[in-house]
Amino acid sequence: MKRISHFLLTAMIISALTACGSAPTAPTVTVTATDRPTATYAPSPTETNTPIPPLEGQLFFDMNGSGLFDEATFDYDQARLNNPLNQLERDYLSANPDTFYQPELIEGLQKAIDDYISENPDTLKDQSHPILQQAIDDYVKAHPDIQDGDLITMDEPALPGYTVCVQDNCVQTDSEGNFYLPNPSGASGASIKITDPYADFPAWAMRYINDWKGPVVVPAYTKDVDATTMARLTTIPECDEDLVALVCKFNDATLQVRDQHLNDTSIIPIANGTSIKLGADNNVGLMQGFLTLPFMSEQVQDPFILGGFDIRGNRCFKSDTTFDSTRDGVSEDYRGMYYNNHGDHNTIVPGVEDSHVGIDYYIQEGIFIVSASPTANVIFQTAPPDPELRMNTSFSELFSNKEYMDTYGHLDLYLVKINQQIYRGQIIGIGGVSGIGTRVPELHFDISEPESDAWCYRDQYRYIINLDQLPENFWGNPVSLWTSDNNPQFTILDQENK
Repeated sequence: MKRISHFLLTAMIISALTACGSAPTAPTVTVTATDRPTATYAPSPTETNTPIPPLEGQLFFDMNGSGLFDEATFDYDQARLNNPLNQLERDYLSANPDTFYQPELIEGLQKAIDDYISENPDTLKDQSHPILQQAIDDYVKAHPDIQDGDLITMDEPALPGYTVCVQDNCVQTDSEGNFYLPNPSGASGASIKITDPYADFPAWAMRYINDWKGPVVVPAYTKDVDATTMARLTTIPECDEDLVALVCKFNDATLQVRDQHLNDTSIIPIANGTSIKLGADNNVGLMQGFLTLPFMSEQVQDPFILGGFDIRGNRCFKSDTTFDSTRDGVSEDYRGMYYNNHGDHNTIVPGVEDSHVGIDYYIQEGIFIVSASPTANVIFQTAPPDPELRMNTSFSELFSNKEYMDTYGHLDLYLVKINQQIYRGQIIGIGGVSGIGTRVPELHFDISEPESDAWCYRDQYRYIINLDQLPENFWGNPVSLWTSDNNPQFTILDQENK
């Protein structure tokens, strides 16, 4: 019930008395004077505006493909880094230090390179990303004793001058690759889009975001090995003699594979963007391709390509297990070398076999073969009577669902199983000589993607030979599939969780 006001109650009493016909006696009212209280001023509380932190993060060149902002390891190729195009880059950046932040200067650099190639048509189109070129130059200055073929291990470079947007709110990354996006609504996260200022230049474009899902530990396990194979594995130590080797001989018939600390990653086409969270370490790794080398830097410091990919003649593996191939008697690699030179795998003479679909690396028997791709699945392994141990793994791009398949051939031993999920850098086999008779030990490594009713092979390297007109049956790749353009990187193995 609503409360009746004092005024209304008084009015009702007076009305009732009047209705009874008796005039009320006026009450005597005594007024007592009292002092008025002194007014005091009480200020209103001051409103305080708590600043809303921005959505922030950092872009970096994820050269080793780990998904973490850490170190890159690769061979110091003095001739490549000092070739005419990279020297032109060096001079241009010195004269134009703001190039990274001004798209018109980036276009000016590319025009200078194009003009040089036009005037010197025999020049190979092999130039490093300008940001990477500068980082390597700084490393070499700090290590003046470095020799050609030595391993460089350096911090992965940050990516300045890239544009990061949340809808129409865009900022440019600073000299350390940092971005700070105003967050007036206090959102807990956002989807970002990244614009690459080098997107129009195949040698420099970043095509993938490496989506880091978290650390992974592959627990230790054992593998039974027949006596003949074990006898050939002379480079693998006894477990009780080497307490840190990732693979060791547990006894005469068993290998032990120790714990492996790896990372779960997937690739996202850069156009799709990614998500960041408020208050998180939003380190976003970008890559030019998605492949790293299929072995360890501790075992193969200077990879030697015995057989290259033939860019003159396509080859596709049909779904009915037949090959569609253009064997035309002509072979050439991405550099224009080994023209019609098939090499010799018995005497370690490099070359390119007609319509060869991958890369043959000369290796030492017994080295560890590691996964060269983002997180993948083992989908196929040969078995007797096939004399070659060969494995296929597959992985997909997020959002686009574009699929790829890797092949690792001439293994001595499998160390993973069909349908097993594997991670970049995980040891998947032991390299050897299966299926090649008296030839030297080698690893065949190729990659293919579906096209119509077939899997068609792709060169891991961007072709750099300068061709005014592409020849018939040309099968060169206009982009590099390595994480760093035409500069294959080693992945980091057995790193501690970060």
